[in-house]
Amino acid sequence: MSDFNKLPPDRQRFLQAMDKHTQSHKDIPEPALWSVMKSNKSSTIAEQCRRWISDAQRYGTHIQGRVGHGTQNLGTRNVNIWCYEEEKLIEAVKGMMWDFNERSNWQLKLSDIETPQFCVYYGDKQSHYTWHKDCRNFLHPELGERKISMSMLLNSSDEFEGGDLEILDGISTNGKPLISRPKLEDPGDVVFFRSDQFHRVKPVTKGTRAALVVWCWGKGNF
Repeated sequence: MSDFNKLPPDRQRFLQAMDKHTQSHKDIPEPALWSVMKSNKSSTIAEQCRRWISDAQRYGTHIQGRVGHGTQNLGTRNVNIWCYEEEKLIEAVKGMMWDFNERSNWQLKLSDIETPQFCVYYGDKQSHYTWHKDCRNFLHPELGERKISMSMLLNSSDEFEGGDLEILDGISTNGKPLISRPKLEDPGDVVFFRSDQFHRVKPVTKGTRAALVVWCWGKGNF
């Protein structure tokens, strides 16, 4: 900057600090917006997914999907949910969340997960969830906020039509949305994504789609 020395001292110190900050982060890769973990297609995993669905529907709390501060709006979110707290389930999900956080470069300070939700989308109801994000942009002094969203497919994609999970990655240079469709095909396939990303589940047009959805709270910046 040719006129740098003519700038006020406070402005010079700010620009120097910003340049140092930028240089120190030059080689750090951008955190991935989302990541898929594929199952090994084993019968054991498929059976475990079926057992989770059965136990959730038997012992869990059933609610109709709601939006915002608990408002029921079938045009926005039409899905049946069973909230289910079970020790081994909680341990398994937390293990996946913590392992993903360590393997990714998100490096968040995680606190805990919310009650797992078993979401069932019915073709005869055109079940869906329109564009939304999971993070409400408010901070809890101890827990932080929703940081990681997880969605696990619990049944084979051969059992339903439609129901694609779509994630908005950004906007292209010509103003068009950049949309990703994580490939979830088999029971146990999981996608992790940032809770501040817009995403949706397109209408299921035939059959039934079941998914385990969990949000993990934490602190830190992506």
